[in-house]
Amino acid sequence: GQISDVDPHKTGVKVSKAKPLTKDKPSERTARIVNELVKQSYEILKKLPLNKKREENGKLPANIILPRGAASKPDLISFKEKYGVDGEAVAAGALYIGVARSLKLKFKQAEGVTGGADSPIINKAKLAVKRLNKNVNFVFVHIKGADSCGHDHDAEAKISFIEKIDETVGYLLRNLNWSETHMALTGDHSTPIIYGDHVADPVPIVFVGPNVMPDEVKEFNERSVLKGGVGRISGRAVPVLLGYSNLLEKFGE
Repeated sequence: GQISDVDPHKTGVKVSKAKPLTKDKPSERTARIVNELVKQSYEILKKLPLNKKREENGKLPANIILPRGAASKPDLISFKEKYGVDGEAVAAGALYIGVARSLKLKFKQAEGVTGGADSPIINKAKLAVKRLNKNVNFVFVHIKGADSCGHDHDAEAKISFIEKIDETVGYLLRNLNWSETHMALTGDHSTPIIYGDHVADPVPIVFVGPNVMPDEVKEFNERSVLKGGVGRISGRAVPVLLGYSNLLEKFGE
């Protein structure tokens, strides 16, 4: 059934109740079950000794389950079927792990990563280099923390995390074999700290590798890349990247 979210996406407000979005029994039943799950999770978790200890130490208790954005698993064509290339994914967030598995990308877990701003994301770069050196053709690396800082309206934390991203990209630049490797660096959306939510602003993208024609852009940010040679693309980053790498099927003579 189709239901609304229970997570209000705000602090200091009551948890929302799931409501059916369509007038049918499956949606009503799903909403009822989710609301009961949330209620029971609170009744059980608030009594846990771990949470009592957290409160004694001045920490917030982990005392409720908030299902968010749930849906049925889509029947997607695999990454290999679409592009003819085997691939792997390095991520920490459950959403991105789920997407990878839906596309039948092999999932690899980097040591110690959490998906938060405290995550040692350099370990993702190290794992990606290791896998590419094992002759894996494509590795998708997802880095989450900057988005979380944007949602929290935390400018200092976001600056600090972007510096960690710079370090991580630097590791890739120093340790990949650039005579035969191509990389695309981009984001999936913008989360400005002033709004604390996703906005429709275009995100920058850069392609790196021996077959890439350079342009005049010297900085990687939203404004500078507007003058770049890539222009505006929508959903074509993977085909472009694989094209540079000579991994796509050739059309024509």
